[in-house]
Amino acid sequence: MDKRFASLAAVWVALGVLTVLLPVAPTGAQQGGQWFVPLAQVSGGAAPSPTPTTVAPTPTVPPASGAWAPVPNTPAGVALFAVSSAGGRAFWAVGSGGTVLRSTDLGATWTSVNAGTSADLYGVRFIDERTGVIAGVGGTIRRTTDGGASWSTPTGGGGNLGFIWFATNQVGYIGGDGGTILKTTDGGASWTRQNSGFDRDITGIHCISATNCWASGSSDGGGVVLQTTDGGASWQRVGDNTGFTPLGAVWFLNGRTGVVGGDPNFATGQSNIWRTTGGGSSWTRTPTDIFGPAVTGFAFITETVGWASAEERIVLQTTDGGASWSTVLQQLKTPGQNRWLHAIAAAPNGSAVAVGAVYPADGSFTPLESIIVRRQ
Repeated sequence: MDKRFASLAAVWVALGVLTVLLPVAPTGAQQGGQWFVPLAQVSGGAAPSPTPTTVAPTPTVPPASGAWAPVPNTPAGVALFAVSSAGGRAFWAVGSGGTVLRSTDLGATWTSVNAGTSADLYGVRFIDERTGVIAGVGGTIRRTTDGGASWSTPTGGGGNLGFIWFATNQVGYIGGDGGTILKTTDGGASWTRQNSGFDRDITGIHCISATNCWASGSSDGGGVVLQTTDGGASWQRVGDNTGFTPLGAVWFLNGRTGVVGGDPNFATGQSNIWRTTGGGSSWTRTPTDIFGPAVTGFAFITETVGWASAEERIVLQTTDGGASWSTVLQQLKTPGQNRWLHAIAAAPNGSAVAVGAVYPADGSFTPLESIIVRRQ
């Protein structure tokens, strides 16, 4: 199971595999992925766009170039579980102990923001530089409309919450444990619980319109994919899920093509990304050049170009819409330590950030320090 959940499992049982908002509707390519960490996003969010279904503009940074590198001087004793772009040069990240970080220079430097909570935070989503929502353990939801200067508590929170996605500037969803899916129709000011028909962890949500969304789920028996075509009023399991390990991330490029990622196959050690070209009706495992680490989040900037975060501080890239993946940030192993990326987010111009933590190899999930890696 994703360590994010493993850790949450420890926290609340930690949200298990589990890893915004107003004025303008972000496109799918603008919101990063998720949280599949010791409670998993990666999450992402970004600049405003005309409609929630349009593809993000062609990135100004060539998709095949742009080096990934670690950011120095990250907070000690903190795990970062989710990240979101916020338009322009802004990124936000959240994590353990109520940690909220903001960057205004494409992730090169970060400052701490007081959001008025000490809860472990597993979800963040911004749609512009001023408006965003964060969520976490104990039903925690906090919302800002002034770039983090002040925060309010929306109504309707409940359960342990994680991944956040906004389909339009007003309609959004939060996933959590126990099959929790919360929905807002007023830009995050209030939330109501939906009937997911699932009683385990909701680890990711992705929408291509206000009515058509998919959710990934995780349980001890494996993973499931849920779909709604009526704006969350009802959710149905889709596809033949045989072979799915617990899932921590989902992303759809259009109504037919999507990807999910999750824990490795513990019998073979094979890392897992599955792809569908039938709207989720069937899935095929796609080639990667990694073996073992769990895949924890996705962030696409076009229908062909995107990235995936993985454990062992790995970032993968696809240039063919998820049909194949290759490593662009190599595995980093340190004796006595585990280095995990829990989420990833990208801006339309090709800038991207992935976040995570360094943990002891003893399985305690006590973070030694946070990890931030970036691409520009």
